[in-house]
Amino acid sequence: MTNRWFRPIVVVLLTLLNGCTDNPVEPAPPPGTVAPSAVTPPAAAPTVKRPDLLAFADLTGLTATPRTGDVELTTARNEWTSVLLQIVPPAPAAPNQAVVLKLPQLVVGDQKVDVSAFRVYQLVPVPIDTNRAGFVRHTGLSAGNESLPRALLPLTIDSGQIDLAQLRDPRKPAERANVLGANQPVQLWVDLRVPTQAQPGRYTGNFTLAVTQQPDPLATIKLTVQVNDFVLPDDRHLNMVGNIDWDVLKRHWPDRFEVIRPALFNRTSSNQRSAVKTLDELMKVAQEHRVQLQIPRLQPTVKWPSGQPVVIDWSDYDSIVAPWLTGEAFADKVPIGYWPMPRIEFLENIPAAARLEYYAAAAAHFDGRDWLSKAPVILSKATPGRANVAERLLLSTEASRIFSAHPRVRVMLPLELDEVQIAGAGNNTLISPVATSRLHCVAPGLISSSPLQKWPPDLQKPQNWLRTDLSGLIPYAGAGADESDVCVWSWMAFLRDATIINWEQCLPAAKTLAEPADPNELVWFYPGQWFGVDGIVPTIQLKWLRRAEQDYEYLYLARERGSQLSVLPMARVLTKPVEIRADQAPDPTFSLLVGTADSRAWTDARALLGRIIMQRGPGIEPNENAIADTNLQTLHWMEPLERPVILPRQTLWSVGNPPPGEIGPWVNLRLGIDIYNASDTTPDQNELQIVRPVAGWEVPPAPVAIPKLTMYQVTRQYLNARIDPSRARTARHAAAQVAYRSGFTGQTTPLDFVAPVTRAFRRTAPLTINGSLDDWVADDAIQLGPLVKMMSRPAVQKHTLEAASTPSEIYSGFSDSDFYIAFRVDGLAKSKSVLASRNFVDYQFRRAWGEDTCQLIAQAVYDDGTQGPLVHIAVKPGGNLWVERRTDPRLSVQPWQNFDAGVRYAATADQTIWRGELAIPWAALIAEEKTAAFAAQGKPNVPTLIKFNFIQQKRDTGESTSWAGPIDAGRDDSVTGVIVLKEPDQSPGPQPQATGQ
Repeated sequence: MTNRWFRPIVVVLLTLLNGCTDNPVEPAPPPGTVAPSAVTPPAAAPTVKRPDLLAFADLTGLTATPRTGDVELTTARNEWTSVLLQIVPPAPAAPNQAVVLKLPQLVVGDQKVDVSAFRVYQLVPVPIDTNRAGFVRHTGLSAGNESLPRALLPLTIDSGQIDLAQLRDPRKPAERANVLGANQPVQLWVDLRVPTQAQPGRYTGNFTLAVTQQPDPLATIKLTVQVNDFVLPDDRHLNMVGNIDWDVLKRHWPDRFEVIRPALFNRTSSNQRSAVKTLDELMKVAQEHRVQLQIPRLQPTVKWPSGQPVVIDWSDYDSIVAPWLTGEAFADKVPIGYWPMPRIEFLENIPAAARLEYYAAAAAHFDGRDWLSKAPVILSKATPGRANVAERLLLSTEASRIFSAHPRVRVMLPLELDEVQIAGAGNNTLISPVATSRLHCVAPGLISSSPLQKWPPDLQKPQNWLRTDLSGLIPYAGAGADESDVCVWSWMAFLRDATIINWEQCLPAAKTLAEPADPNELVWFYPGQWFGVDGIVPTIQLKWLRRAEQDYEYLYLARERGSQLSVLPMARVLTKPVEIRADQAPDPTFSLLVGTADSRAWTDARALLGRIIMQRGPGIEPNENAIADTNLQTLHWMEPLERPVILPRQTLWSVGNPPPGEIGPWVNLRLGIDIYNASDTTPDQNELQIVRPVAGWEVPPAPVAIPKLTMYQVTRQYLNARIDPSRARTARHAAAQVAYRSGFTGQTTPLDFVAPVTRAFRRTAPLTINGSLDDWVADDAIQLGPLVKMMSRPAVQKHTLEAASTPSEIYSGFSDSDFYIAFRVDGLAKSKSVLASRNFVDYQFRRAWGEDTCQLIAQAVYDDGTQGPLVHIAVKPGGNLWVERRTDPRLSVQPWQNFDAGVRYAATADQTIWRGELAIPWAALIAEEKTAAFAAQGKPNVPTLIKFNFIQQKRDTGESTSWAGPIDAGRDDSVTGVIVLKEPDQSPGPQPQATGQ
């Protein structure tokens, strides 16, 4: 596992660990230095103290940086907290010796927490395919196909110590190769559950690395655990539910599930005991991590004898599920809190009367066993996305029928509140107003649309649940890559007052360990046989889910103790949901706004929550001064998170008249800026202004007044600039800066962007299209230096403009017949042997993906505002070329249409350098209605300027960059630069100056 690909998980682990620590995080090592984890310690005799052999894995700066300092954790009673240790275990000096890790005996005064409270796992990598646009866009990291730490192999603890002979070589997780003496760092995940009866206080103890029969330890780390004075409840107030598909069970355990029919599955058959054992273990491991599972295919045996009522045999079904629903299967005796009513096969094809008969009988059975409150009937729809009007009516009608089947049955609908159809004078077949308390409706997710209508105030609101298995209005990548992307859902559940979160399949989609997994996949368990062990192997992602559920319990306790007004704003600024107005089209870029990418913000939020909980509650005399101090700290914590996010989203270019005495043409820019407000405040009298124009720009001296911002919504505001191309022309484009000033706080939020304005000259010498770039000189350059990286979620939320990792050169010119573009880019894939050639461009999240690709966006603009067709050209190093024109999306399902433009393209490649030249006929770019007018003047139909952008996609790293930006998609013309076409008889104006970036 390379350091480069240990980095993504590093950030994630730090998030979990710091969720329970008050220690400040040490800064990452300076650039150019080698992180301690990258240094392989030399072999040494085990009798010598080696503090570098055992370290707290402080995972900052995107590198694994072990440190030998102390570890401090903060936790409540009955809470699970975790720490990550890194060990380079030496080989024992003698055959009768063993290298062991001794767990700490935590003590404060005469109180102690015994070593039995610890669980220890070896964190081992599994193959993850991070070569995905969604991963790069969401995390800001590089693409690849590497192994990331995911699986947690349980280690045996004997008398408070772990024999490190159990540890495997992390390079060979599926083998039993021992890692002792191999000089390979190994990560140990250590769980600690502080007992409910433990007294509050500051407990201390030591992790000790030692060799048996040796008097001195090899290394020690002091562990301090601050136990706060409150208890996390055993009951789960948030049901985080994962699905297990029966076919996936058969795929991973064919010897156990292949021949079993779900309706005949029971605990009494001897040939089904191994299958029962597997399901019980899955349920128990989930329950231990405060989450739960559901198996939709489990069902009773149902028959409809001719002319007789339905007959249901519950014996097999109850034998399986009863221990889970009563809690008898679990050590803490806490039953699972959600188990949907079993849905028998082909139920939707059964006549309505018989279907209702089944629901009535099933509800009566569950009611008799006191399970009905946790067993709603789930209704679903076949089509993706939001329900249309017909589906809303059908689902509401079916729910009404089910309500009539039993007085206490509950129904879970795939509808939001404003989609539920309530019965009225015109239609009494819909949901009765008196039955709304028995409904479960979908709560608005991270990205939602504004409700079309408000819920009637005189009706009781349904309960809410969250779905993570739908992309919603906008595709969103997350959940599987980072702990904060799991926790954001539990905080969202608190914000939306939801009590259930439904997750997708929790077993791996891959068939074997060697098959790289989707980084966005949230895997709870791995089959033990993948690692040569019996039973179920939990994952680090299951630990994230436990952290998320415990976060909800923190929020729940704060609300129960009267601090809801303090914690609701915290949930708002951490989740940052986006609400799309009815008059607003869903923009995929909005998905970069949600959640909070700053891991430190989550750490500090949990520390604040702990203080808030302990300041109010039964038997606590409120200290108003302490409460005021915590409120002030909370406001300071929220201050940077409440600042709006601003994005450059549109450049509207037109030809402008020069000022008196100046030579034209000039260029007019109308710049569209999106402003997103995640705060519960609605600041008014705000201002927006271009505060740092680049050379050649003239901007109004006064800021533009911005109306009141609405919570969760994105509004677009416009700024104007006039640009002199002769002074703006440069090949090294500086970033302009926009600043938003809040009328509420007076704080300013800056934003850098690049909107190049340059000139291309008519070529007077012939041009040979051969990919060599021999015919181009520096005066023809419109780009010399790094391009701008495309948007990523961390960069957007930090308002960071990132430069490409490699320099690029772009040249331009034109003639009567053609518009010319030439480029030299670096970063071509090094492994030529695996280069593939395709006669199409593959897109992920609207980005060209999977190959080295360069794209051009070009559109002609005339003096009178007339525009030619928008043309997109994609080229590859092997000479492949695609040309598309965009048609009206309102008239075509596929707006981009291929056409034969007669574009000539040639390319050469040398190591990682790619050179290309294109001759684009004016016939592909011009507005045809201008041809006659130009012909009457005896001139070729050549526009005044070209709206232009150039995009490079690197296959090896997944880095996407552009000439104008930052942008989110290569085929999007919303943000571009401009190339003004310069005739030789015009004054050349000032020579271009390199402004730098």
